Amino acid sequence: MSKGRKHYRPVDGTKAPAPDSKPVPKNDTPNLNQTPAKTETKETAGNENFDVAMLRWTRVVGLFTAVLAIVGAVQAWSFIQSERAYLTVTNPSFIDGFVPNKQMVLMFLIKNTGRSPAELRNVAVTTKEKLIYPLKYDKMFEIGASPVAVGASEPYIYKGLNEKGDPFLMSEATISGVNSGNIKLYVFGFADYVDDFSVFGSRRSYFCYLYNPERSTPQTTAFNSCPVNY
Repeated sequence: MSKGRKHYRPVDGTKAPAPDSKPVPKNDTPNLNQTPAKTETKETAGNENFDVAMLRWTRVVGLFTAVLAIVGAVQAWSFIQSERAYLTVTNPSFIDGFVPNKQMVLMFLIKNTGRSPAELRNVAVTTKEKLIYPLKYDKMFEIGASPVAVGASEPYIYKGLNEKGDPFLMSEATISGVNSGNIKLYVFGFADYVDDFSVFGSRRSYFCYLYNPERSTPQTTAFNSCPVNY
């Protein structure tokens, strides 16, 4: 028996049909150099346009979110400022009168016109015959925490001291010059305090007054306000 190729015949004895020798149609032949179909190009362009649109939308949303955050921060800051304490130093007056050769003692009323309780921490009071801007303040006095309720007024007493720390005395000639108007007496300074929102920083209130001898009497003291230049 030969070991060549086996041939099979039909059972009925007829010959097997010869293989079709017709060439494969050109339309059925794969073309390796074929370019992408137009539909695929359109789909790719559509995806790119969608990505660009999404990128623009994301930027718009991010910008809008940033604007909202800034507006929210400004509103929160404005609310905090509106709710903070605000102290004013008012109604200066001489205790025991404005007399020569005696330590100058002044009393102020410190009023809280804000919306939160305050604690007075530091006070600086300066007396000068002239105002030279920017103002230079004398040594600041630290005091124990002194609470000032909302709408309340608390007295503060200042005892005048000279540069050496000794009691500040005014001579008879100086007193006479102030009372005649030839010498001016300015009293200015500031008050430092804290409140419930002091995590954002303490507060400072400035004041400036000019003694008015014409409206003053031995029983009452009159001061006019004067401009403050920080």
